[in-house]
Amino acid sequence: MRPVEGFPAGNYMVMPRVHETRPGQWQAGLSLSGEHLPGTPDLHQWNFDRHFDSEEAARVFATEQGELWASDPDTYLKPRLAR
Repeated sequence: MRPVEGFPAGNYMVMPRVHETRPGQWQAGLSLSGEHLPGTPDLHQWNFDRHFDSEEAARVFATEQGELWASDPDTYLKPRLAR
C-alpha cells in the first residue's frame, strides 16, 4: 500500500494508505506506529473492507478514518477494520 501523508496523534503516527487491488479499484488502509498499543508491535496495519473507484476517494476515506481514530483511539477502529 502506498502511504498518504501521515500525521501525529498523541504518542502515535497515523499513516493512511491506499492500494490498487485491480485496475480501477482501490482499497484504503491505515498504519499506526507508536509505543502504546497494548499487546501489539510498534507498527500496526489495517485494511478496510470497502473498495473505491478512484485513488483519491480511497485516500480521502483513509485520511478521514485516521482522523477519527485520533479523536477516540480506544474505541473508534475496532468494529470497522478487517485484518
